[in-house]
Amino acid sequence: MSTFHVAPVHLVADWDLLRLFQFERGEVPVEVQQQLIELLTPLFAEERGELQYVDDLRWQLQLPQKASIHTTPIDWATGGNLHKVMPQGEDALRWKQLLNETQMMLHDADVKQQSGQLVINGIWVWRDPSLLNRVQHWWSHRR
Repeated sequence: MSTFHVAPVHLVADWDLLRLFQFERGEVPVEVQQQLIELLTPLFAEERGELQYVDDLRWQLQLPQKASIHTTPIDWATGGNLHKVMPQGEDALRWKQLLNETQMMLHDADVKQQSGQLVINGIWVWRDPSLLNRVQHWWSHRR
C-alpha cells in the first residue's frame, strides 16, 4: 500500500517554467475542497486509489499497490521550477499523466471559488521524505 499527501495548488506558467503556489489555511472553503475531491475521485479510482479529505488543504491518497516514484514535498516545490521536482522513477510517466489529467478536470470544473482568490488549477502529490533526503535538502539550501 502507498499513502500520499495531496494538496490543491495554483499553477502558473512563467516563460519556460511552471511554478506552484500553495493556498493558506482557511483560504479555500472546506465545501469547495470536498467538491474538488468528489470531482477527482473517479480519476484516482481508475488507479484503485482513494482520495480523502483529512483537514484544511490536507488530503490523502491511498493506493493498494506500492507506487515506484520519488516525490518532492510541497514546501520544497513551492515557487521554484516545477519541471525540476516532478515525480521521478519507474512510474513517473503515469504520475505526470495523472497530474495533467487533474489540471484538465479542474479547468473544466464547475466549482465556485471565492472571488478574488487564486483558482485551484492543480494538485501536488508527495510522500514524506526520508531523513537522508531531508538532510540533503537542508544542506543544499542552507546559506
